Amino acid sequence: MMKYPITTMEGLRSEGHRELTPEEEAKSYSKYFYKPLADIPEEDLNILNAGPSDSMLALKIEDRDDLLLPGYLPIETGYCKLPDGSAFAATKVMFPGATPEMFDWWFNWHPIEPLRYALWSPNAHMSISAKYPDAHRDASGYPLKSRNYGKVHYPMEGFRYDMAKPAVIQFFSPEDFGLNKNLLAVTPVKSMFLANLYIMGGSASFTDGREEKVEDDSIRTPFNVFFHSVRTVEGGCELRSRYWIGKNIVDGKAVHVDMPEGLDTEQFAWENCRHSLTEYNNLASFLPQIYKEQGGRID
Repeated sequence: MMKYPITTMEGLRSEGHRELTPEEEAKSYSKYFYKPLADIPEEDLNILNAGPSDSMLALKIEDRDDLLLPGYLPIETGYCKLPDGSAFAATKVMFPGATPEMFDWWFNWHPIEPLRYALWSPNAHMSISAKYPDAHRDASGYPLKSRNYGKVHYPMEGFRYDMAKPAVIQFFSPEDFGLNKNLLAVTPVKSMFLANLYIMGGSASFTDGREEKVEDDSIRTPFNVFFHSVRTVEGGCELRSRYWIGKNIVDGKAVHVDMPEGLDTEQFAWENCRHSLTEYNNLASFLPQIYKEQGGRID
């Protein structure tokens, strides 16, 4: 008997989405919100539905530098609970026709407006804002590749849109994430997105994604870490993602963090793997097109 429900594209596409406002409907890119979710490759669905991966093969967060190396790791797609009670998830997604610059553009373009985030995974993403939205725009003068370093995003998301909760994503530069400087100088990874994720709580309000959020550690719970790495391959790019549930990066070092009482970390890792496959295969289906339509600009 399977511990978790079998994931199918029919099931994912039946999960629904929020309603757009008239102003959002008028945006040229609202068409991407209504398109059916892109297919997840059958081989990845089979891995997800086969159950947990061998935890002995999972990439330890202390070995995160291994994502900078050429080649592949034992678990490129999968999830598991780790011996210390934390958990791990991984996905690898092909982006046909994409370039590393498109990823750098996307991670700065989407947090400026709630609809842009919702396009990514309409069945799970509700809204977003950035702490300093102008810092993501071209007018900021910052190089595109490093523009997101040190920035804070406030997404409203869940594994399904009707379960969405407010969160905080704190991005890092590779150096502040504690990556090896010698490997950074020679890695085939062309872009990377590195962050701690916190769950918001307390009195913080999250409505349309535009109000200033309360930066108070007493109302946010450290939750997980992600590492998205982009490499060029024949025909486009591949995005290799790793998630460590129950970990955070503090002063460049990995630390264990307590999870909310009653949380099943393995189930969360399963949901995380499922969602990562969904959102990134969906983004892969339109990233080159929307980048071209927007002229690679961030206004």
